[in-house]
This record gives sequence, C-alpha cells and structure tokens, in this order.
Amino acid sequence: MFKPHTQSEDGASLVVVLIFISLFGLILASLLTEGSASFGFSNTVADHESKVYAADAGVSFGIQQLRQNNEICPGVGMGSGPGPTVPGISVNGSSVSVSCNPTEGSTVGAAGFAVITTSSDPANSLTLNLTGPGPTIGGAVFVNGGITLGGSALPVQGDFYQRDPGSGCSGLNSPLIGVSPPYSRSCAPFNWTAVKPAHDAPDTTGLTARLPNGDGGNSCRVFQPGVYSQAPALVNQNYFASGVYYFTFPGQWTIGSTVIGGQRDVMSNEQSKLFPVPGSLPTCAQQEAAGIPSGRTGVQFIFGGTASFFLGPQSQVELFRPNFVADRTSVMAVPTADAGWPQPYWVAHTIDGSSIMAVHNGSAGVDMAIHGLLYTPDQPLVLPSAQGKDVSLLGGVVVSALTIQKNDHIEGLDLSTQPGAPDPRYVRVTATASDPSGGQPVVSTAVVRIANNAAKAAVVDSWRTSKPGEQ
Repeated sequence: MFKPHTQSEDGASLVVVLIFISLFGLILASLLTEGSASFGFSNTVADHESKVYAADAGVSFGIQQLRQNNEICPGVGMGSGPGPTVPGISVNGSSVSVSCNPTEGSTVGAAGFAVITTSSDPANSLTLNLTGPGPTIGGAVFVNGGITLGGSALPVQGDFYQRDPGSGCSGLNSPLIGVSPPYSRSCAPFNWTAVKPAHDAPDTTGLTARLPNGDGGNSCRVFQPGVYSQAPALVNQNYFASGVYYFTFPGQWTIGSTVIGGQRDVMSNEQSKLFPVPGSLPTCAQQEAAGIPSGRTGVQFIFGGTASFFLGPQSQVELFRPNFVADRTSVMAVPTADAGWPQPYWVAHTIDGSSIMAVHNGSAGVDMAIHGLLYTPDQPLVLPSAQGKDVSLLGGVVVSALTIQKNDHIEGLDLSTQPGAPDPRYVRVTATASDPSGGQPVVSTAVVRIANNAAKAAVVDSWRTSKPGEQ
C-alpha cells in the first residue's frame, strides 16, 4: 500500500532554543547595563554621602575647637595676620579643611589669650624667677621672644605658642612648661600683631576735666569718670564710679589704701575677689554714684604721657571689668599716634621700657584684682612676691615682657581668662570635604554662637551643606 511522505521536523527545537537564547541575551544585556548604571550611581551617591558626613563632622570639630580654645577666631578685627587656625582632619578617607570667621562679638582675655608678650628679645620675653612653685596660667600663652624659666615649672591650662624667628623655638619644649592634653605647644609662624586685640579710641563725650580731690570725703571718697591732670588724692577708702578715666598727670601715682573701680557686672555673674562677703565692700562702693548711666559697670583706666601707678604696701585694689567696651579692657596705655586715636587729645604713653603698673615687693604686700584686660604692649610687667597677699589678673595681659617673681609666702598669683562676659561670639564655621580620587568637594557651613560662660555653650543658628559655589 502506498504511504504518504511526511516532512522531517528534526532541528525545529534547536531553532526555538536559539531564538529564546537570543531574546534572553538581549534582555540580560539590557539588565546588566541597567545594573551597571545602578551600581555606578549607588557608588556616586555613597561617595557624595560620605563627603557630606565628613564635611558635617568638620563643622562639628570646628565648633568643638572654638569651645576649647579661646584664641581661635577670637573676635571681629582681632588680628592683622594669620593667627591660630582650626586644624584639618580626615574622616572616612576624605580630607577635611576647616576655617572660621568671626562676624560679631568677641571672646574673653587678650584676643582669647591669658598672656601675650610682644618683645622679640631672645632672652627675656617671658621670665620666671621663683623660689617656690610657679603659678598656673589659666589660658593660652603667646610669647613673641625668648623664654627663661630657671628651674621653676610653669603649668599652663591652654595652648602655648612661641613665635618662630626662623631658627626654631628655643625653650618651647622644656619639660618645665606644663601643657597637658587637650592643649598643645606650637612653634608659631606669626608674630604678636597677628593676634592683638583691637582697640578703638574711647568716646570722649563726657570726659570732662576733674579735680584730684573727688567728692572731698575723708572716710570714703568718690571719684567721677573724666580727665585727671593731677593724680587722685586718696583717703583710706576710695571708689571710682563706673566709666572711663584718662590720667595725664606726670610721674607716678602711689596707691597705699583701698581702691574699688566700678560696680561688678551682675549680668555676667562677676564676683569680687577681695570682698567676696556681701556687704563687705567700702560703704561708698556698695552702690553706684549719682550721674552714671544706668547699667554701666566697671572702669577703664587709660594712662597717657608719663603717667603710671604704684601699688604700695598694704594697698587693696580691685578694678571690675568694664561692660561698655567690647574688649573689656581695664588698664591700658594710650597707643602711638599711628593707632588712629585723635590727636592731640590723646597723648601717647612715652615711658617705653618702664611699667605702667609697679607692684610693691616686700612683707607688707598687695591685694590686687584686675578683672578686665591689661593692655600695655610697649611696657614690661614685673609681678613680684608679696607676702600673704593675692595678685590676680583675670582678663588677660598684653605686655612687652613678663617677669614673674614669687616665693612660698604669697597666697595666690592668678593670670587667667575669667569667663563671664555676657555678649556671645558669633562665628561662621566652614568645612570642605574632598577625597584623593577626585570628584566634587562638599562644603558645610554653620553659624554658631559661643557663649563667654565657663561651659562655652554653643548654639547653632544655621547649618547648610552644599557644593562649592552654591548659595
């Protein structure tokens, strides 16, 4: 019987398989392309996020440095050159540079320092001549010249800077300089003008000529702010009402009794050092004198020409910090004419090489507390031993050279940056994060308020993270 011929279907399955593989290959290639792009995008995002975290960490580090170190970005106008800066850090492989810019207010002390010496003399910019343990300096120190410590230790509760004259810093690494973490020593490439406080001439309105006898009282005498061409005639107890005093008398004014300068600033919790018991101040100093603007506290003693003062045996002197000047200067010398103070009203101090303030050295000692800055950059200061007495400079010291003499008989010698100024410091902190592999850097910027209290409390007013050039 005839059988019909049927076409062979051998190989049809192979065709189907090839078609399936081709389609799957196209789909897989597409998926792999998308996956590769996704992986690349994820890496880019992760890299950017890493730099964001690093930049934010840089801002946080900058804020921590401002709270720890008063001398970094101390205030508007305080610095004519490259002073102390915030160090850079590394976070998750990103290099982070940190900078700060003060926009308002200032910190305490001499541009944040407890001590600044301006002399470049390699022998005696800072000298200790002690027979007992040295004082503890409560704040940062900047020495523009040489250091002579003898055999005495100098504990420092702050960073210690010495200017590098080009040949290194002699004496900086002495074990007698007691700098402990988190503070450090620095051989500084800048000189003292890079960190000097700014000083504008005081407003002369109301600075009228005054007679030397005050109100004429014989038990507790009151003096008013103004210009004194003769040294004030003191009695046993004396009160200088809050304000500015310009001393132009020739020669030295000897103080051998009790002198209180101004009211304490209760808004910043300022406390009396010599009369801590309520009601123990001299009667005429317990309340403000008539005619002083409400809210004004403290005094500013300005010395021109050849005027100076001497703290004699058994004297008690306490000058409260003035709240009416931004730098809180209590005692200063009229600067040279190039400082911009109007001439001829202000007469530059002309006793370079001699101290504006001399302190008795002997058994009948001196009780002294100056709460604001002492600013005499062209005059040296010698702090001698004084048996059984306290010598306190609580607002920072700027002098050409500082010599500290102390023996075992003195009760206390205090050089520090006392907290308490009420006005906060506003600082813009900027951190830029980048990495070695390139890519766009990330910038974080914060505006922060740093309080001048003991805790240096910080409040962030704004915080923004962006690429460079973004607003």
